[in-house]
This record gives sequence, C-alpha cells and structure tokens, in this order.
Amino acid sequence: MAKRALHGILGLTFTAGLLFLLPAASLAHSGGTDKYGCHAGSQPYHCHGGGGGGGGGGGGTPVDPGPSAAELAEIAEAEQELDKARTAYAESKPLVSNLEDKLDSVQAKAERRQLVIDQQQAIVDRERNVAATLRTEHIEDREKAAQKIGLIKSENRAEQDEYVSARLGMVYLAALTGGFLLIGFVKAIAVAIVGGWRIIALLAGIVGSLALLGIAIGTGSFGVGLLPAILGGSLFSSTLMLARIWWLAKILPKAIAFGAIGIAAIFAAFAVGTAATLAAPVSETPAPADTALVAEEETDPTAEDLEPARTIEADADEMQAEIDAMAKELDEVEARLEDLAGRTLEAKAEVRANKADVVSAKESLLSLR
Repeated sequence: MAKRALHGILGLTFTAGLLFLLPAASLAHSGGTDKYGCHAGSQPYHCHGGGGGGGGGGGGTPVDPGPSAAELAEIAEAEQELDKARTAYAESKPLVSNLEDKLDSVQAKAERRQLVIDQQQAIVDRERNVAATLRTEHIEDREKAAQKIGLIKSENRAEQDEYVSARLGMVYLAALTGGFLLIGFVKAIAVAIVGGWRIIALLAGIVGSLALLGIAIGTGSFGVGLLPAILGGSLFSSTLMLARIWWLAKILPKAIAFGAIGIAAIFAAFAVGTAATLAAPVSETPAPADTALVAEEETDPTAEDLEPARTIEADADEMQAEIDAMAKELDEVEARLEDLAGRTLEAKAEVRANKADVVSAKESLLSLR
C-alpha cells in the first residue's frame, strides 16, 4: 500500500511539473535574444520576462533607448549630403553630354572648313602653276623668235657677202684683163729685172695679187674692197705680161699680141659692166610677230605683263584672299574647340568627383545606421 501511495505521489508531481512548463513553452517563439533577453525579429524591439543576465540578478526587462538626438541629426545631415551628391551627379551628367555634343559639332565644322581650305588652296596652286607655265612658254617663244630672226639675218648677211664678193671678183677680173693695156709700162719695168730676180718677181706678183683679192673680199664692203680688187687684178695681169715678155716675146707675133689685148679690153669692159649692174639680193624680213616678241623681251624680260598669266594670277589672288579669311575663321573655330575640349575635361572630372561624393555619402550614411 505504501509503495502504491508513493507511486501516486510521484505521478502527480510529474503531471504538475508538466502543466507548469507547458504555458511557458507556449509563450515562447523563435529568434535569438540579446543579453537582456530582448530582440526585434518580425516585431518591434521587445523583451521577454525572466530574461537573466547582467541585470544583477534582477528580474526587470532592459529597454533599448534608440539613437540619440545628436546621432539622429548626424544621420539626417548624412542623408542630406547624399541627396545633394546625387543631385549634383545627376545635373553634371547632362552637362557633359551637352559639351560632348558641342565638341563633336565644332570638330566636324572645323574639319569641313579645313577640307574646303585645302581644296581651294589646291586650285590656287594649280592656277599659279598654269600662269608660271604660260610665262615660261612665252619666254621660250621669244627665244625661238630670236633664233628665227638671227637665222634670217645670218642668211641675209651671207647673201650680201656673196653679192659683194661677186662684184669684187668681177672688178678683179676687169683689172686683170684691162691690165694688159699697160703692156708698155710693164716692158719698162721688165728691163730693170734681170737674173734671178725675174723668178722672185713672178712669185711675188702672184702671191701679192691673190692676197689683195682676199683682202678685198674680206672687207665685206664693195666700196672698201674696190681698190684692193683693182690692184690685185692689175698686179696679176702685170705678172702674166712679165712672163709672156720673158718667155714668149720671140715667138708671139705682134698682131696676135694686140688682138689679145683688144679681147682683154672688151672682157674688162664686160666685167666692169656686170659688177656695176649686178642686182643686190633681196633681204628676207622677219615675221612681225617674231619681231614683236624680241622687242618685248627688252621691256619685259620675265614676261610679267603677259595678259593671260596676269588674269589667272588675279583670280588666284582673289581666291587666296578668301582662303586667308577662311583660315582666320578656322583659327577662331579651333580656339573655341580647344576651349570646349578643356571645359569637357573639367566637366568629366566634376562628374567623376560627384560620383565619388555619392559613394562616400552612402558609405557615411551606412556607417551611421
């Protein structure tokens, strides 16, 4: 009986303990707690009764006081700084985009202007080369004209020299044949020439006669060469008469001798008449255009006044002035382009700085929370 009563007491005690523990278990829920037995979880921060720990053994529940007023002000200031950084970053990005668009537009304008300048300059250079070529060709035409005129003058001079030489030759022949009329004078001279001097006189007469003929022709003037031609012909006829007198005096009948003299006189008269009436050659006249070109060389040796070349150069100068004006405008565009490039770089640097400010403000705000 006693054992049965003891088992009954133990069973009641175990049942009472279970009943005491079940309500506490039903009030608990999942989630860790801090050292005060408190936590937030899916609900606002709260504590469960009976939390032990550093409360000094007391049964009171600790309450989290939350951020202080200074901390809240600091957080609000950090949030404002973040908003300002985000606003500055958002505003600076369109500015960079706008500057980049302007930079591209100005760059394209500068490239188009440079292309036009290069094309116009090529035309100007080509026109100037054309003008220089025209002057060179004109100067070459002058040289050719001068050569033509020189050739004509040379031919005219040669014909004139031939004419003078022909007339002087006829005079020489006239003097040679007419000299036989001086046979009496020659005989008187022949008496004084004896021995070996006869041969010397013959040789001297022949050489001297030919020398005088050469002098007469070499003068190039009929008037100047007339006297040497007469002396040369007379000297040659005298030499021939000396030879005839010395060698043929005994065998040549007087009748024949006088007949020969008469024929010589007739021939001399014919030669004189031919020399007097011989027609002068007609000189060729250079073309007027060639003469004008040669005359122009004296007043304008470099062909600066050549009208076609001057017209082309005037057009080229006018176009060059336009090119210079465009080049000046291009310098202004390039200066603007350089300024835009600098401003774009500054704006990009500002965007990077604003982005860094946003990141820094975020990190500062996270550290405060």
